[in-house]
Amino acid sequence: MSQVFDQNMAVVNVCSLTFAAPVLVADKSLPGIDITSIGVITSIFPICYGFSKFISGVVSTKVSAQLMLGGIIRESLSSLCLFWL
Repeated sequence: MSQVFDQNMAVVNVCSLTFAAPVLVADKSLPGIDITSIGVITSIFPICYGFSKFISGVVSTKVSAQLMLGGIIRESLSSLCLFWL
């Protein structure tokens, strides 16, 4: 089951959740994944994205550009490290 779960999460990371939703719903080894939960997840993504853009805009006016760039680079490197795990 772990291998199936890992493969489905790779699909979600690489593709859009909307395109991966039929596969996730059809997979019976993932309990609790239904159309409603996919709808909630796809609705929360843009809300969180908009909220993070607002917060980033407020923070970027208060902090130097060099500090922001350093944070972006650290975030990118940590994302790459987590991707390879």
